[in-house]
Amino acid sequence: MSERDPLEVFSRVNPFAGEVDAYTEADEARLLSIIATPVTAGGRRPSRRRLVVVVGVGVVVVATAAFALLRREQASDPTGVACFATADLNADIVVLGPSPDPVAACATVWSDGRLSADGPPQLTACVNDSGVASVFPGDPSVCSELGLAELVPGRSAEHQAIVDLQQRMAEFYSADCYRQPEALATAQQLLDESGLTGWSVQLAEDFPPGFECGIATPLADARTVIVGGGRPAP
Repeated sequence: MSERDPLEVFSRVNPFAGEVDAYTEADEARLLSIIATPVTAGGRRPSRRRLVVVVGVGVVVVATAAFALLRREQASDPTGVACFATADLNADIVVLGPSPDPVAACATVWSDGRLSADGPPQLTACVNDSGVASVFPGDPSVCSELGLAELVPGRSAEHQAIVDLQQRMAEFYSADCYRQPEALATAQQLLDESGLTGWSVQLAEDFPPGFECGIATPLADARTVIVGGGRPAP
């Protein structure tokens, strides 16, 4: 199974578990499902590589380094926000749901004890390699220092549709028990109503005993809604 296999990703997703308050090795799977960033065995996310091109003798063009200093992007995956404890890609993380203002969202976890109770430092929103809003302590230079783009606030119509779909699915599947056939049909109906195109619905696996009620979650990078058994029948 590949690193990006949606079936493997879904097996690590539990949208009913709430927020991840502290990032540990045990939380690696939950974080991966939200920020969809492949990690190595040591838990390190691959950073963007800067390409150095040498033309002739003594002429060096640092192409991507200069590009990184200028890059500003919208989050292409709007389904979550990652709040980092330090300006380090390996730092502890609190993962939140989607927010139109990632900096304001992450500021709360610096006041409620999840990262700190002393109030937020200066925070800057960047975009990680998978297109997710990632908020770090520091001024805007922190993004280029980490090889990331600075976040451009706002959402496209498509990104807003993904967020709306995610919220509708959370409401539907937490309010009732949809068994496997109905869970798939409901996911397809909600996807059709979302107006998103080029997406599909995929079954992660047959619902195992004890997990008769379905859950569904959109994976923005795969343009797929994954459905699986997530909780027991009431």
